[in-house]
Amino acid sequence: MRRAPDHDPGRSRIMTYDQSAHITDLQTRNTELVSRVRILERALSDRGPGLSAILHAYHKAIAKHPAFPASPDAIGAILAEELLEVSTAGMLALQAINDHRDDGRSLDDVRREMAHVGVVVLRGLGWLAGRMGS
Repeated sequence: MRRAPDHDPGRSRIMTYDQSAHITDLQTRNTELVSRVRILERALSDRGPGLSAILHAYHKAIAKHPAFPASPDAIGAILAEELLEVSTAGMLALQAINDHRDDGRSLDDVRREMAHVGVVVLRGLGWLAGRMGS
């Protein structure tokens, strides 16, 4: 005995215009997302250690300093302070290397201070995006 179909075969295979347009929109969005993922993969493969250091420092900074200044002047002052710390650490590390001494700042200190600069930049850009509505 043959079983009757559960649906009307005449209308089940026909896609409406709205469904077709929705699928096209989803395919376009999928292509955009795949493109963004590829861009991120390239950025991470080229700059992974640096981005990783910044993101690690970012999470520590958020925990230590949850509030962030709400003015460009204050953000600039923090950025200037971090840049000075990078310069100081870099100069002391290079002096020790040039003088063949082990008592100077390490290159890890320089990396850590550079990550702090990246954190201030990320937080500052986030503040600006909020102010600009983007």
